[in-house]
Amino acid sequence: MLKNLLRREHQDVDDVQDQPVQVPEKEPVKKGLGALFGQKKPRGESEGTPLDPPVGGTAASRFLTYGIMGCAYGSVCLALFMACTAMGAASEAQESAQASRPEAVSELNITDTSAEAKAVGYVQAWLEATNTEHATLDTYVTVPVNSQAPTEARGLRAAGFTKSGDLVTVRVTGDVKTTVASAVQGEEPKSMWVQRWWQVVLRTDTSSGTLSVVGLPAPIAAPGAVAADTTFEYPKQVGDPAARAAVQEFLTAYLAGSGEVSRYTAPGSTIAAVSPAPYSKVLVQSLNATDEMSAKTAGKDGTEVQVLVTVQLDQGASSQTSTYFLTMASRAGRWEVKSIDATPKIS
Repeated sequence: MLKNLLRREHQDVDDVQDQPVQVPEKEPVKKGLGALFGQKKPRGESEGTPLDPPVGGTAASRFLTYGIMGCAYGSVCLALFMACTAMGAASEAQESAQASRPEAVSELNITDTSAEAKAVGYVQAWLEATNTEHATLDTYVTVPVNSQAPTEARGLRAAGFTKSGDLVTVRVTGDVKTTVASAVQGEEPKSMWVQRWWQVVLRTDTSSGTLSVVGLPAPIAAPGAVAADTTFEYPKQVGDPAARAAVQEFLTAYLAGSGEVSRYTAPGSTIAAVSPAPYSKVLVQSLNATDEMSAKTAGKDGTEVQVLVTVQLDQGASSQTSTYFLTMASRAGRWEVKSIDATPKIS
């Protein structure tokens, strides 16, 4: 009996092993909007923070909610970006302001021009000072002033200087209103403007970089005429009509505005006419050159000759005589003005 019972149990086990295992099928996962955006949380669970993704609701409401959240995030990021940009700009502006802040100058570089300007101001203050008004003069030097009326002056200007060590001597000139007695007996004295000259000495302090006056302005005589032994080095008198005409026509265009200056100048010249024209008539009185000026020399292109021109300048009833120093160049058989020279050739 026991043997039969064991045989039955063994047969039952074999039957179970022979039966296929039944695996329960899983329900298909839904791929709808609910799966993408989550399911509604059961009541009682935490709803999360305001910035947590939404759950539940319709798809449209979730899209709207995500759009609002995106705008909120974008606004926050934009605000942070603008704040950082503003802080950077403020920092750059501060650095730029500090960089452009002028540094203290410990030493002033004195130029000859500043010495001339100081000398002119000194002479003007000296002429205008009176016994009751001399504050401007006091800024230069403190001295007794006896004048009861200022001396009228105009056109004060520097007219050259010399240097010796730390001393600068400046020559100042200008017109002073002067009363002149009439040559006719019984006539009242006349006032007229007379050119005067003064000499001013200044000292340069190299340690502090300042200028100080030495003494008072000293009236001096006008500069003398050119020394008699100074001669021009233009030995050739020019008689060639074409050469004289070239100079005459150029100066007429240059000073009287008759014709175009460029017609009489060499290529590349930058000479421009005086404008407005100061004279109505120009007449060449004499023409001298460093070398021969003729049709033969004009025929060789590139020949250069320096000339001295004495010219009469007329404007109505007024007339003056002047001199010009020119460099002439030959081209295509004629003479053209290459330049107006600043200095003459002298011996």
